[in-house]
Amino acid sequence: SHVAITRSSLDVSELAQITNDNPQFIIINPPQHGSLMRRHRQRRQVTPDNTFQPVSNFTFEDIVYTKIYYVPNNQEKTSDSDQFTYILKAKGVPPARGEFLIQLDTLDSNNGNA
Repeated sequence: SHVAITRSSLDVSELAQITNDNPQFIIINPPQHGSLMRRHRQRRQVTPDNTFQPVSNFTFEDIVYTKIYYVPNNQEKTSDSDQFTYILKAKGVPPARGEFLIQLDTLDSNNGNA
């Protein structure tokens, strides 16, 4: 299952307004248990198929339009969370380093819990 990285979880709209720029996230430590992917919607396509391509950077605009997803690896879930580290860049401000934590729902671990 894909997890969308949304504006509610990674919001830099204030920075975008102050700098009048589209802030960029450059991934320096990718997630360990999955990949960050950009969804490409095909225009004029009859089927709602989305193609996902791995990314090493993305912009705030990508997040606003829900184009960036975390896609877990197909292997056994060994962790209920993952994370990646990024450098945030925007015009006229020094780059900042940040970490993003991804909570993974482990549905099978809830079995038997009251």
